[in-house]
Amino acid sequence: MENSFQDFFKDVRKSAILNPSPELGQFFNTAIAKTIIQLKSEMKREQDISKYLSEVKLSDSYLTNGRPNDDDEQYFERQMENSENMLWHEANLTAVAEMRIIYLFKNFEIGVRLLIEQVYKDSGFSDFYKWDSLKNFFKGLGIIMSKISGYAETNELKNVNNQIKHGYELSKDVKGIKEFANAEAITYLNCEQFYKRIHDKVNSFLANLSQAVYDERYEFEQDRIKAIAFEYKNRMDDVALKQLIDELSTNR
Repeated sequence: MENSFQDFFKDVRKSAILNPSPELGQFFNTAIAKTIIQLKSEMKREQDISKYLSEVKLSDSYLTNGRPNDDDEQYFERQMENSENMLWHEANLTAVAEMRIIYLFKNFEIGVRLLIEQVYKDSGFSDFYKWDSLKNFFKGLGIIMSKISGYAETNELKNVNNQIKHGYELSKDVKGIKEFANAEAITYLNCEQFYKRIHDKVNSFLANLSQAVYDERYEFEQDRIKAIAFEYKNRMDDVALKQLIDELSTNR
């Protein structure tokens, strides 16, 4: 019966580590879905107006001597309004796309922080938001982040997130990402293309990292057990070693 309870709690612990949260970015994507549809609809309307205006024929008076009539003046006013509206909608779409990226990376950071606090709560580690410190922390546990599937895309997400929050001119790291290689700035289009490519990979990376953490903490292959036994056998005297064996047998 005791073993059954231990197995049960092990399964609960495993589930908590490997299934910690909903899909990264889900809440924000749901919240802004209608806003994106509305902004795209308004942008499409302005694009249609722009196409119509491009086909309007100006008066002979304006074309001949540069003197606009009333219709010409109305046309120029509408053209200026149309241009301003398109710039406004493009800027808002870009802002929403940037926020999706920031929120996705923030979700990832929260997931990693909760993972460490749950499994390594006595480690004293607190530099959850410093990438190099995070990599070194896991490296000390034998977990190499860069070797885990999805790392490359998550690292790209970090770089784009930092670009959006702290930079204007695209950094070398961001220019090295294919969606921004030929860009002068972050736009709605390249932002969305980037997000669609890396979103699933980032979710996979957190899942794979969680699995690596679980394995490091709770899985003991024969070779690992032998290594642990060898280490303690060489560190402990016979009395202490017997006490350890007795404790392990008693508390099983």
